[in-house]
Amino acid sequence: RPDGFFEIAHPKMRPVEAHIDGVFIAGCASGPKEIQVSIAQGEAAAAKAMRLLLRGELTLDPVTAMVDTEKCIGCKLCVETCPSKAITVDKIAFIDEAACKGCGTCAAACPVDAIDMRLFSDEQIMAQVRAATAVKGQYPFIVGFLCNWCSYAGADLAGTSRIQYPTHMRAIRVMCVGRVDPAFVIEALKGGADGVLISGCRLGECHYNKGNYQAYQRVEVLRGVLEKVGINPGRVKIIWCAASEGEILAKEVREFVEELKEMGPVGTELRALRAPEPSGGGS
Repeated sequence: RPDGFFEIAHPKMRPVEAHIDGVFIAGCASGPKEIQVSIAQGEAAAAKAMRLLLRGELTLDPVTAMVDTEKCIGCKLCVETCPSKAITVDKIAFIDEAACKGCGTCAAACPVDAIDMRLFSDEQIMAQVRAATAVKGQYPFIVGFLCNWCSYAGADLAGTSRIQYPTHMRAIRVMCVGRVDPAFVIEALKGGADGVLISGCRLGECHYNKGNYQAYQRVEVLRGVLEKVGINPGRVKIIWCAASEGEILAKEVREFVEELKEMGPVGTELRALRAPEPSGGGS
């Protein structure tokens, strides 16, 4: 952290764990605290370390990033975006799958599509977007990208708690909103979605440390691009909610529906995205 202390994964759920598996933080390493708290955290960290050592072997999550070495240009943008520090570059990118958390921020950031994800590949997500927009529901129609850990869980909670909200949205699960490539959003709009809702963990509580911050920055840039080509930037909305905040998610969906009704159907705004590509030809 900028203040020199180590950052814990989550102040309540994982108070002695770092964002890197097998690294534990206790006592004043994460900030000033009372002696009793430091002792309790030390005991908790020791217990977690012992449990890890007694396993004998580790099971890795299959959701990891992979590099197409034929496409990689060694720009190192993935190194800057990776919250797990799992990527190194020596002419081309190399991903340490044992350290990779599978958030997908590197895949969304890669300028040449040289990085993709196992189980949440570009092709798979694009297929979901096209399927969602192929049969549109009520107007206004919304495609939602919800993070696995908070927003998607919040949507499930809203359903099981019988919290009422408009059925205008088709939700697509991603591990982190940092995985949302601008191409996914554009594909949804091209397919006729009146709006795109991106919902992630609360700022400061991202399961992958900073994926939601990166998603926010990416959306701000995308909004600017959409505005320049004649698409109302308000058609892309990004929100934050915790897994326990199904009511907040429902409220945000209701509000977004009303906002889109005021904008009107995406209609003629799509002409900019559907313009025919110039035909190729030799000079």
